[in-house]
Amino acid sequence: LEAWGTDGDKILGAFFRDFDIMARSNGRVSVSDWASSGLRVGGDITEFQLRGGFEKVPGIRQANRAFGVAGDTMRLRWADDELASQLSKTRGGMPGRSLDELRASGDLARIAESVNAMTGYSPNRAFGSYGELVLFAARFLQSRLNTVALASRGIAKKPLVLVGRDTATLDEKIARKAFIRMLSYGTVLTVGLNKALGKETDFNPLRKNRYTGKWERNPQFMKVDSPIGDISLFGTWDSLLSVALNTL
Repeated sequence: LEAWGTDGDKILGAFFRDFDIMARSNGRVSVSDWASSGLRVGGDITEFQLRGGFEKVPGIRQANRAFGVAGDTMRLRWADDELASQLSKTRGGMPGRSLDELRASGDLARIAESVNAMTGYSPNRAFGSYGELVLFAARFLQSRLNTVALASRGIAKKPLVLVGRDTATLDEKIARKAFIRMLSYGTVLTVGLNKALGKETDFNPLRKNRYTGKWERNPQFMKVDSPIGDISLFGTWDSLLSVALNTL
């Protein structure tokens, strides 16, 4: 909210200073270190930035800045939380890994890469230069696809029995945890809201077309049946599922 104000340009700099003080006092990584490890720190230059003549429209400059502040602060906090978890996590009664070990193994960069993907940024563009022409946020779409790939590999590598060994890499584990948490929260909220409205949740992703007899995407799948229409709490994930099912 402060980023929308007249002094918004100072907000991100103040956050960076406070973040560096906190990180150094706890033996963790500063903003510049995270950026050098691959974490996206872009200020008001975001995937959703409106450029050209749009920048002269009142409020657009503030909107660009607000999206940039939100994205950068979210990524830095998430990356720092995951780093703190790795540093404190014990293994076989031994202390967690050191910062030097995480850096040397490449896991610091893996944390940065997975956090980038889950917060909507990818260094690549979906469909390359063609995607840049026809898609408003080609890097955002690519980040969604990257997250699905990371989470899928992480789920596939997780053993089904407790005695098995989890061979997923750190970035795959982070994506898997975040993806499963997102699905869990979204499902609980969808079912809860439908119950509160006296509705039943439709769990069928496909339905048979009564006229053609063909199976097709069920538009009511996992939607909140609200008075103003069907609402999905899964955002772009619901759109990606629709694309996948409609291409079958």
